[in-house]
Amino acid sequence: MNRGEAYHKLRRAIAKVHGQKFRGKNDQEIELWNECSRLMANCMIYYNAKLLNAMLEKLQKEKSEKLIDQLKYISPAAWIHINLYGYYSFEELEQDCDMNKLAGSINMMAVL
Repeated sequence: MNRGEAYHKLRRAIAKVHGQKFRGKNDQEIELWNECSRLMANCMIYYNAKLLNAMLEKLQKEKSEKLIDQLKYISPAAWIHINLYGYYSFEELEQDCDMNKLAGSINMMAVL
């Protein structure tokens, strides 16, 4: 039940961007906006899951059992670290995002 609630909170946070106004003049445009916001929420959850997995692998290599145990309380539906009001460019990057490098740069004690 908590997972469903977390997902709906994320969807509401996305909807609050631009003043909770539906974008569209007809039912088709509103439905398209809803599907886009659903896609955006799912992308955020996927990104967080990949990041949490990379952090788990790093902690398993370090044999940090205490931090591994605490890691399971972090939700992949969290969005506090994502700027919903930012500008994002989806052009091709010269290099892929290295999730292991990103996970290694996160201070686990600050997260927990």
